[in-house]
Amino acid sequence: MKTRIMKYGINGEGIAYVKRKPVFVPLCIKEEVVDLEITEMNERYGRGIVRKIIEKSPQRIKATCPYQKDCGSCVMMHMSEIEQNQAKKEILKEALQKYADYDGEVPDLIRTNEFYYRNKCSLAFGLFHGKLVNVMYQNDSHKNVYINECVIHEKGLERIRKEILKVLNKHQCELYDKKNSKGYRYLMIRGIEKEYQVVLVTGKEEIPSSIIDEIMKIKGVVSLYQGINTERNALSMIPEDLHLLKGKEAIDFELLGLKLQLKPSSFFQLNTRTAEKLYETVIEEAGEKNGLIVEAYSGIGVMGLILSRKAMKVVCIDTGKSSIRDGQTIAQENYIGNIEYRCEDASKALKQIVKKEKIDCLVVDPPRVGLSKDLLQTLNSHPADKIIYVSCNPATLAKDLDVLKKNYEIEKILPFDMFPQTQHVETVCCLYHQKKDFISVPYEPKNADYLKKDESDEQIEFCGEE
Repeated sequence: MKTRIMKYGINGEGIAYVKRKPVFVPLCIKEEVVDLEITEMNERYGRGIVRKIIEKSPQRIKATCPYQKDCGSCVMMHMSEIEQNQAKKEILKEALQKYADYDGEVPDLIRTNEFYYRNKCSLAFGLFHGKLVNVMYQNDSHKNVYINECVIHEKGLERIRKEILKVLNKHQCELYDKKNSKGYRYLMIRGIEKEYQVVLVTGKEEIPSSIIDEIMKIKGVVSLYQGINTERNALSMIPEDLHLLKGKEAIDFELLGLKLQLKPSSFFQLNTRTAEKLYETVIEEAGEKNGLIVEAYSGIGVMGLILSRKAMKVVCIDTGKSSIRDGQTIAQENYIGNIEYRCEDASKALKQIVKKEKIDCLVVDPPRVGLSKDLLQTLNSHPADKIIYVSCNPATLAKDLDVLKKNYEIEKILPFDMFPQTQHVETVCCLYHQKKDFISVPYEPKNADYLKKDESDEQIEFCGEE
């Protein structure tokens, strides 16, 4: 069937129309004419594959990775940088218009690098010709795809991954067996500024000291952890309970003048260079003079810690106990005394805060599912002057904005290409409360010297249950 690709879908696929129904076709470019084979059709939509490209887009390029079709992660690698930008803008604009009725300007995506940007990998182990290798799961599937090299992983990370495989195969390590709950199951590596932490997820067994010592001798490896995961259908590759086998607990690095320590469980953006651009944007949009800034879904509170320079007080809210503890430690080591951490549900915490204080700026960075219904209701009942919404999902961002626009006005939409070659778009959305029936009094921090070390400063109290 000859047809034209008319637009892009939320997952980066092309969309053609057959009898007025959308048909989702992977690895296509808008305006291409293709010979289409329908593989699935229901009442609402269909799916198809391309037999042949009849009219090729001038923006089509050869994919850098030979595994693109089999892996399914880098769904835009066949597009030029220009086309990727246009496609992601279209995905974002379509979501905003469809769910939030927003037709405002969406600028080009901010991008810093095309390849070798990802500072963390989490991969399963598999077998290839009798040896342990790393595999990826196909999208929406448990089918394994052997990956010899990933071109979006940071180069040092890939080097260490391959050296770890050599060590494990030298010692004839076995793949995880569900029947006896033994063997090697997953590998996680994170690397920032040439320091790498490694996590080996295994069954119920000890990792021999000889393997530990050899992995720690790999250039750049500063820590090795072990996690036990014997769940048959584990929701997460990496278990919460990790045991440090050797090395230091965290990676040390500096970001925008802030000294950070990241443990394996700590959340941090996967593209370090673009993350810096995103954080700089959040700092700029927060303004210069704030009384109270709150960061919800804060994790260790990277944005809150940086924004502490622009407020009398910052409150970071998260439900993760370990993240709260780690954030407090980072605040102490940076001599930041005007920040408070609360281990609570964001909605409940905000209700308590607004009874006593006015929030000048609220920063939210929720997971892909977006803001909780309770938090959306709280924001519309007890508004902050300004909201900076950092989103990794255009659809849930737009749906949340549709609720918030009852009391807030969208001032800016600023997209970031945090994950080049994929369909994902990171967005910073700036909102202002519409009802300006109050007088905003600018605050100058009275404790301007809070960044200086003071041996008499009290320890930051842990908020929440141990």
